[in-house]
Amino acid sequence: MDVRLVERLYPEWNAAHVFRLRTEPRLDPGAVAGLARCPELTPALRDKFAAQLATLDAADMASSAARLVHRALAGDRVALARALS
Repeated sequence: MDVRLVERLYPEWNAAHVFRLRTEPRLDPGAVAGLARCPELTPALRDKFAAQLATLDAADMASSAARLVHRALAGDRVALARALS
């Protein structure tokens, strides 16, 4: 059976990155926040990401904001638009 990619709704989130964030949410708290709101994920997985987000501190969030600014300056408008929505 062949597997073919038909559509990628969230090109900035590949499966490896999403699963890595499950074990290391401090890598990208902004992405964790987005995953906690992602309607394509199961409610249970969204809840897990939301619970992880609640454990992060202000320093973690500040580093995420700095990464977002860097991505915006690098021209990653998709990531910026999703983060601000």
